[in-house]
Amino acid sequence: MRRILAFTVAALTLLAALPASLMAFWRRKPPEPEGEWTGPFKPREWRAFVGLVREYFERRGQRIEVQDGYVVVGEDEGGGRYGLENVSQVCAGHDRREWPAIIARHFDALHRAEAQARPGGAGRSFEEAKPLLALRLWPEAFLAQVGPEHAIYRQDLPGTLTVLVFDLPETVQQVQPAEAAGWGKSTDELFAVGLDNLRRKPRPQVQRAPLPDGTKVTVLSGSSFFVASEALRLDQFPGCTGRGGALVGVPTRHILVAYPVEDAGVLPAMQLLVPIIIGMFSKGPGSVSPRLYWYREGTFTDMPYTIEGTKVRLSPPDAFVEWLRGTVGGG
Repeated sequence: MRRILAFTVAALTLLAALPASLMAFWRRKPPEPEGEWTGPFKPREWRAFVGLVREYFERRGQRIEVQDGYVVVGEDEGGGRYGLENVSQVCAGHDRREWPAIIARHFDALHRAEAQARPGGAGRSFEEAKPLLALRLWPEAFLAQVGPEHAIYRQDLPGTLTVLVFDLPETVQQVQPAEAAGWGKSTDELFAVGLDNLRRKPRPQVQRAPLPDGTKVTVLSGSSFFVASEALRLDQFPGCTGRGGALVGVPTRHILVAYPVEDAGVLPAMQLLVPIIIGMFSKGPGSVSPRLYWYREGTFTDMPYTIEGTKVRLSPPDAFVEWLRGTVGGG
């Protein structure tokens, strides 16, 4: 029977005690949404943000509607649907005077990417595409934005998708199935190329960061959109895995957190990692997953939890409980 582990999390004490290396990733948590999606903003901030987004599109002669976290451009103005989560998270971390420039850079880059996109009939050859292929972790919900017919993907971490993309100089674009169909390669072959290409990307910064109780976690971070994707190569990073695998978080595209699982010391680590991962995911930008995973032998298993007031209730899978019993019992 699945064992329920409950831990009391003194959130304010934890925030005060976090070292600078982790505190840099932790800012204010967003307010609870009131009705419609408002991202990381309070209602007044949200209205100001939406007003600036409207002004940007008005300058382009485009009428828009803002619906549940998306900008929807009218068909008469060219059409399009753009998510607001990432740009809102970036704005929330900057002075309001900087918001117009942040919004303009974000949507300008998206429009340039659209202009550079090639239709499936005039796509790259495989030899042209091969060095550009990469794997990027997306939240599952992003698939609804682009449409499943416009992405090649699989699931490695529950609640996320591993998506085959082109890593271009100015943007990242998902590979269109219509274009890949002409390459004569299986999906497994394409994913193998994308994974291998991760080795050639800038190596993320690796820190061993102490938590308040002296427990150390490994934090991978960087400006690359593919830091979280390094979870797929976790064994290649010293200090990330132990004999029982690792506890792993991929809260944003820029951050990966790993705790080597060796023995029963994993229990207090679980207590501390959950609120840290939630805080990083809430702040963004590029939020991927608020989940905690158990990585072992190439497989990621969800470590479900619920938040009840100041308590985190974890319900680890039976396989984890059995492994822990064996360790505590000397097995």
